[in-house]
Order: sequence, then C-alpha cells, then structure tokens
Amino acid sequence: MKNETLEQFKRNQKRNQEILKKLLDFVQTGEKYGIKVEESLKDKIRNAMENVAGQKLKVALVGGFSCGKTSIAAAWIDRLDKSMKIDHQESSDAVKIYDIDNEMELVDTPGLYGFKQKEHDSGK
Repeated sequence: MKNETLEQFKRNQKRNQEILKKLLDFVQTGEKYGIKVEESLKDKIRNAMENVAGQKLKVALVGGFSCGKTSIAAAWIDRLDKSMKIDHQESSDAVKIYDIDNEMELVDTPGLYGFKQKEHDSGK
C-alpha cells in the first residue's frame, strides 16, 4: 500500500506541476498580446511550482490511546526507532515525525481519548 500511495502522490505532484507550468505559459502568452499581468501573480505561480516540487507525502496516524499507531509506524518504516514507545504501559504524548527515504513523512500522534493520566509534580 505504501508504494501505491506514494506513486499516486508522485503522479498527482507531476500533474500539478504541469498544470502550473501551463498556467504560467498562458499568462506569459497573454502578456505578449498586451494584457497587463501583475508580477506578483507570476511570482505566486512560480512559488506554487516550487512548493509542489518540494512536497513530501505526509501520512498522519491518528487514533485512541495505545491502539497500535506507533506499531504501524514501526512496521511501515521497517525499523523500530529508539524514540518509539511500544508498550501499553508506556506511550508518548508527543508528535513524532519519521522521514521515510526522503519521500514521505509519517506523523505519529499521541493517543486520543487516553485513559493514561500524566503525573505532574505539584511541588508539594
């Protein structure tokens, strides 16, 4: 599934770049025929082209407390990172982002609806 999803993302990314290139060409053709186009519009199109080219697929794992999000992340990236806490007694309350082959970001979120209570030092 990871490969299919990533390949579809890349196809969409390429298509979006092509559409933006056609839009920029269209605007520039209009200028050749005397249509005034603000430079800021062309800059926005160029910036969009750069942003689309540099994007990574982002997948967020969202779910309840201790339901296997981090286990899915570990399986997806084919490794167990030292920061991954996979235990029903020990879970993370922080968002972790794992870079996969510099093409995709896997976002492991803390559990929703958690029954685990954080103990805070009340200073007493």
